[in-house]
Amino acid sequence: MKKSSEIDFLATKVFRNIWESVQSKKYKLIVEEGSSRSSKTWSNFQVLFLDLYENPFTTCTILRDTQKSCREIVEVDWVKWLSDPKGRKKELEEGKITIQEFDVFIKEENLLKYFLRNKTNHTWTMVHNNSFIRFTGLDDEDDAMGMTQDICWINEPYKFSHEVYKQLSQRTSKYILFDWNPKQDHWVNTEKKKENTITLYSTFKDNPFCPKESRIQILSYQPLSESEVVINELISISDLKKYDLEKNELNFTKKQVNEILRCNYNESVKSASAYHWHVYGLGKKSEKPNRIFHWKECTVEEFENISTTPYIGIDWGKVDPFAIVKVKYHDGRLFVHELNYDSENKIRERLKPDELRQIMASNDTENGIVSYVFSKLNIDKNILMLCDTNRPEKGALLRQRGYNVIPAVKPSIMESIELVQSLDVYYTNTSTNIKIEQENYEYKVDKFGDREEQAIDEWNHSLDCIRYISHYLRIKGIIKVL
Repeated sequence: MKKSSEIDFLATKVFRNIWESVQSKKYKLIVEEGSSRSSKTWSNFQVLFLDLYENPFTTCTILRDTQKSCREIVEVDWVKWLSDPKGRKKELEEGKITIQEFDVFIKEENLLKYFLRNKTNHTWTMVHNNSFIRFTGLDDEDDAMGMTQDICWINEPYKFSHEVYKQLSQRTSKYILFDWNPKQDHWVNTEKKKENTITLYSTFKDNPFCPKESRIQILSYQPLSESEVVINELISISDLKKYDLEKNELNFTKKQVNEILRCNYNESVKSASAYHWHVYGLGKKSEKPNRIFHWKECTVEEFENISTTPYIGIDWGKVDPFAIVKVKYHDGRLFVHELNYDSENKIRERLKPDELRQIMASNDTENGIVSYVFSKLNIDKNILMLCDTNRPEKGALLRQRGYNVIPAVKPSIMESIELVQSLDVYYTNTSTNIKIEQENYEYKVDKFGDREEQAIDEWNHSLDCIRYISHYLRIKGIIKVL
């Protein structure tokens, strides 16, 4: 077998930064932030290949939100990289090599020969040392959290819970790779503060092998306000819009002028988007342009100390999130606290067989999990609870158990949005999913990019609980809106 130093592939400085972080053995978590096409994915392939090649019996788990996306996206890209680690396909397309040369290179250079592939289980075992990679997802959260491995790569984990990460970390002996485009607030920001975490930042400009078409698409998002001359305060955006580039009295460089021309073109064809440029061009968190709510944070202690009547909103969820939210209102301010977000199925999967049998024996077989959740949360049965009307049998079961549950009167979505926007809303600092939902809830846009008076039906499970209660409080005259 070749030494690892004799295996050749094209790499970027992104690979070098990740590899050096791995080799330092200082870090349990390596967070890779950045734009699209910065070579994070291929660099991780290269790091994993070398680590497994050099270290016998090393195990690696690669995870996304679902098995399907992990296998159809990440594993497919893995095969592409192993098949052509030196980018011969691009050389062929650019006319730098002939088809005959391409065939010879691909046969000699491909790295597939180092693995035994199990297509059924989506596992890859190195022939010479039994190191092992599996591609999977969080479809079965308990199964994923129960896995043990030396290395774990969490790819674009926008729906991973912090608890899942903690369990994975406990069961990963060497290090975890975590790559994403920071589109939203995320629990990883807490992990980034730890001494054994390193954050590596990169953009498409760090990748000399970025496909031309992808580069053009990403650059098409850049607005004039994000041009170098405005960012560096060489000129204001208002003055730049009327600046004579031919005279160029401020002596902008050729590069700066070309950037201004491109940004002007982006503005004229309406491809410019500060949000898309920040997320996909710069790899930075950016506020969604059509975001509906902007709420504030409070502590759980502050929430508990509010001495007003509490209410509970319920949005049923067998597969989707089963949201339960506790709400208090005081003087134009709404305070919300997350009690549950896990679906019934997730809760069921976490139970031991004996626990599940006991619950089902003492409750309605179909809806026993609902009763179990409320008893587990130790919710006061006297608190008024407003529930979604799409599962009346679940509400009826809780009433049989003595809970004060009534069906919610549902206003229109836009009426609810208008009402909640008239209030100051605070979510507790443990209400992770409420925070994420209110950040991501947004208006629809038409094909021209103009905002419609409709909300996208997504990121709204906890929000539905809050709108049920807000509407009830308005009907009762507790919330007064002019």
